[in-house]
Amino acid sequence: MKKKFSNIRPVIVITLCLLFGLPFYAFSGPGIVTQLKCDSGHNDDPNSNSNIAMSWSYPESYSSTTISFFYYALNTSSEYTISTQDSATKRLDVLINEGLSGSDNIKYYFHIAAMDKIFNPLPDLGPTTTYGPMRIDNVPPTGASVSGPENTCSIYNNVLELGASGATTICISNQNYGVNCSDEIFVTFKSWTLTEGFGEKVVYVQFKDIAGNTATASTSITYTECEITKSNIIHRIPSLNTYGILLFAFLILILSVRKIMQTDK
Repeated sequence: MKKKFSNIRPVIVITLCLLFGLPFYAFSGPGIVTQLKCDSGHNDDPNSNSNIAMSWSYPESYSSTTISFFYYALNTSSEYTISTQDSATKRLDVLINEGLSGSDNIKYYFHIAAMDKIFNPLPDLGPTTTYGPMRIDNVPPTGASVSGPENTCSIYNNVLELGASGATTICISNQNYGVNCSDEIFVTFKSWTLTEGFGEKVVYVQFKDIAGNTATASTSITYTECEITKSNIIHRIPSLNTYGILLFAFLILILSVRKIMQTDK
């Protein structure tokens, strides 16, 4: 039945046009949605903002009095055609704001088409207009960890082992997460200098991905005084300074003179 109607539809359109003097394009449906744009600044670069805001305008020569609905879909398909038979959302306004939490570096595409209401009960759906990709990454790095020596007797060259899936930079601090430190390229091992003074030291590490999402981890290192052992003691032969050398020479001279005097006797 549906196929038969589609076959005779051109005949109905031509007949109506001939009877009422209507132009053929009146039955062609609305054109593409115009001025489609993303107001939230999303593009193909990773963005941690979970909310995508879209706006658009009516098809050319159409307005709120001649458009019944806008059908739209927000998904991960770059090629998608709006249909009144699918699950696309139907709206009357020309602005949306969709929240997409839990998106781990995912590309989204916005599709929209206008439905006219000029010749009810035979409205027509216009072509689909697509905007994208809009990449969202609001999932922080996972498995953040840092470890170092449990005890140390030097504040210098303490090796930290770092780990975090999805991290691109790290920020290491002796004070708190992200405090008085600069982002640097993520590495697995890092030599670190502690603050002065004996006792427990906490090292704070902030991991960050390319979209700016962060994860944190910390570790404690106890700074103690180094134990002195026999292996640490270096035996040295005492050496003379300048005055010692002069005194030694003076004693030799006195002993020599005395020896000569004894010999003369």
